[in-house]
Amino acid sequence: MALTLAGLAGTFTLLSYPEFEERTGPGHGMIFAGALLSAAAAVWTRRRGHGWPVVFCVAAPVLVGWADFAVDRGLLPHLAGLFAVPAAVGGLLSGLPAATPPAAQEGQRSRR
Repeated sequence: MALTLAGLAGTFTLLSYPEFEERTGPGHGMIFAGALLSAAAAVWTRRRGHGWPVVFCVAAPVLVGWADFAVDRGLLPHLAGLFAVPAAVGGLLSGLPAATPPAAQEGQRSRR
């Protein structure tokens, strides 16, 4: 998610001029890397047994990568980021309580 945000920040502009177009290359690469890592995290999340809503939230930054690939210059990736970033944070926060190993959960129950 951090790579996707850094890539979006590196590619944001309201005006297009040639010097800026040369500097946006690393931003597009960061968006692509963030999308790949989000897809890998979604697969890992599903394999750990989380529900589909959590998996879709974790995979939301893939939407930003797709929009960046589909529209070379424009604000579509940034508009997709308005949806994807809060969804990814929600997926992260909903997956944190389930990240505790089962043995640790049983140990906490026996202390009560």
